[in-house]
Amino acid sequence: MEKIQLAPEELSKLQEFNNKAADIVASLGQIEIQIFLLQENKKSLLTSFSQIQQDQDQLAQELTQKYGDGTIDMTSGEFTKAG
Repeated sequence: MEKIQLAPEELSKLQEFNNKAADIVASLGQIEIQIFLLQENKKSLLTSFSQIQQDQDQLAQELTQKYGDGTIDMTSGEFTKAG
């Protein structure tokens, strides 16, 4: 087999392209990891939100049993019975 030496500028360009491609692949990997972490964070937040809604519903039922139907002023804490 005959071996031919590439010109230095040809080898330099090939190495430059390889380095740029490797940088892009590394950046894409970082983005994929960030996407994964954001998705996991989103799942956790949705679970927490769902739990808060369940807790609110539970408290609403307890307050309805204690005070009856009505509305609560969230600022003052005053309950107004439905009429």
